[in-house]
Amino acid sequence: MHNSLRDMLYLVFRHKVKIASVFVAVFGLVVLFTYIMQEVYRSEAKLLIRLGRENLSVDPTVNGPTLYPSRDRVNEVNSEVSILKSRAIAEKVVDKLGNAIFLEKPDEAVNIEPPVASMAGAQQDLRKVRREVREAEEAGHGIMVALDLKTPLTPREQAVKAVMENLDVSVEAKTDIIAVTFDAPSRPLAQSALDALLQFYLEEHIRVHSAQATPEFFETQTEDLRKALETREQRLDSFRRENGITTIERQKEVLLNQISGLEEQLSNAQAEGMASEKRVNALEGSLSGRSKTLELSRTTGVTNYAADALKEKLLDLRLRETDLAARYPETHRPLIDVRTQIKEAEATLKKEKETHTEVTTGVDETYQQVQLALVNERAQSVALKAQQASISEELEKQRGQLQKLASQEIELQTLVREVTLAEKDYEQYRDSLQRARISSALDVDKVSNVSVVQPATLPMDPVKPNKILNIFLGVFLALFAALTFAFVFDYFDDSVNTPQQVERWVGVPVLVTVSEKEFKACI
Repeated sequence: MHNSLRDMLYLVFRHKVKIASVFVAVFGLVVLFTYIMQEVYRSEAKLLIRLGRENLSVDPTVNGPTLYPSRDRVNEVNSEVSILKSRAIAEKVVDKLGNAIFLEKPDEAVNIEPPVASMAGAQQDLRKVRREVREAEEAGHGIMVALDLKTPLTPREQAVKAVMENLDVSVEAKTDIIAVTFDAPSRPLAQSALDALLQFYLEEHIRVHSAQATPEFFETQTEDLRKALETREQRLDSFRRENGITTIERQKEVLLNQISGLEEQLSNAQAEGMASEKRVNALEGSLSGRSKTLELSRTTGVTNYAADALKEKLLDLRLRETDLAARYPETHRPLIDVRTQIKEAEATLKKEKETHTEVTTGVDETYQQVQLALVNERAQSVALKAQQASISEELEKQRGQLQKLASQEIELQTLVREVTLAEKDYEQYRDSLQRARISSALDVDKVSNVSVVQPATLPMDPVKPNKILNIFLGVFLALFAALTFAFVFDYFDDSVNTPQQVERWVGVPVLVTVSEKEFKACI
């Protein structure tokens, strides 16, 4: 073990040849790898995903005017990243630029003039080494394919794979900007490949977000729905004209008012008819058993005019009672008063005595009046019955019309509903046709919510290898490897090299030391 700086320095100087050899070997390998490694150029571009028509329901197959976009647009931006990385776009780029341009190695071409004429020989030697390394890699790849450890690929598949591997797509933090880079062994290839990729991506973006239905489809559907709407409107108009329907609610209201009036008239006629029949019965009862002649006077005595007056009054009261009883209930106050008067008249009449001895007879005018009233009442009763029959017939007719109108209303509502639905369908498809035309026009003009903030750039310097950085790292790596090799070699070395090791192994102090150079001089 080396416990002091002096021992470590002694170890370094003792193995200086080995350390220098390892340092040179490792540093040479790093430098060789740096110059053999293919130069890679990177073209960069940036895309902005704006809030555009793809975020709204411009698709005519979607009902409704708009759909509100989501507050979190991470998924939307990631979807565009996936489209950029899709194999379909890589294949289109390869088909446009060709397979060879992605498989050839520009750094191995012999017809490239070096930047300095004096470096032509060194440049040619370097290209030769690179070709040998590539041939060795291809030979190793062939062996792997022969051992079924790798799948053989066609030139086109190799080119597509190279495009997908050299493409990098990322989203800049807290923005809607997508950064796209493409690595290629030459500056023009990096720019042209990325430019072609962006063009195909924009076309693919429009195709993906374009409407699935064409305007021609909606034109056909709109025309069919328009014809269907006209047919239903004609059916509705014919039904109205055939049944004389203008405003069915108004017609129903008129019929109901007419029916209500007829019912009221019928009720009144029935009440008057019943009253008339009771009056007829009362008049017939008054005439039954009554003589048509009336004693006018007696020659043997004085006529009792009071009794006759009471009788006439009593008769009038009874007729009034009959008339009131036919019209009003028993609790009617005037009827009760009339009956009270009749009782009082009858009691008074009983007290009166007949004093007439010579009676003069003649036609009973009261009988004639009652009989005339009976005839009139019978005629009125017959008229009321005829009126009731007429009103009942008209009422049944109006009710039949109301029932017919109700059935027509159901059919009318069905026709109106069909017209409304047909009109709604027609309007929806007409709106969809307009949206389809707008979407188609936007697709033709390639209008989308993707803007190219930065087109594909022409690289100025290769991004790898970084020769200066590799050389500095090679120095540190070579130094670390050389020192490590020296310490490991010394750890496994069993020879005696220092006075301290001699004292430790022999057990006696060292008095003098002679170097190898001094020993050879003495000989």
